[in-house]
Amino acid sequence: MDSTLPAGPDPRTVRFNGTTAHLDAIASAGFDVAQTANSRTDDRGPSGMLRTLHAVQSRSMRPVGTAPSRDSLAAAPVLVDVNGVRLAFPAYTIAPNVYLSADSRPEWPLRELPIDALGFQHLAESGARSRAGALSAARGPGARRRGAARNRVGALGREYYLAPSEDQRRAAHDIVDAGFDLVVGSHSHVLVPAEVYRGKLSPIRWGISCLEP
Repeated sequence: MDSTLPAGPDPRTVRFNGTTAHLDAIASAGFDVAQTANSRTDDRGPSGMLRTLHAVQSRSMRPVGTAPSRDSLAAAPVLVDVNGVRLAFPAYTIAPNVYLSADSRPEWPLRELPIDALGFQHLAESGARSRAGALSAARGPGARRRGAARNRVGALGREYYLAPSEDQRRAAHDIVDAGFDLVVGSHSHVLVPAEVYRGKLSPIRWGISCLEP
């Protein structure tokens, strides 16, 4: 997010910019948690990522998926008590987008970016044991040990697909098998139906991430 620039993409690019008006609307609607990890998290660079975090927090919402530093990102997931039930909100994304510089060179995101990223394509194609192991490691400090009754994770879908592909369904099932209770996705840009797997909703896919930093 860069408040000196208009909302939307830069001219002749798909590098987006958000606005605090988006956050004001989300906060006024009653949201307490905002997922800030998505494929466009690095669109305004590390400084834009930090501005987004501060803007979210200044509106009494808790960001998940990104953090000011790698150390704070590795801390236990956000925990929220709702009607006597403690919910954990870990969130992951695919790697941030890569864009070309003015001289047509790829501008790769910094490796040390404090963003929780998982290779969902790799998870979908690799063996069940490696997928479950990767997801178990990705959860970091155990939310269950901190009293969480439910885990939620955000995954990504293919753009403009009206139904999840088979590999995405397998990955979502493995997320549930790894201990998560709800899979909420984004990135498809269209509404996608939900599925009940082992009594858990997976995957739920909303139209688009609520904020493109």
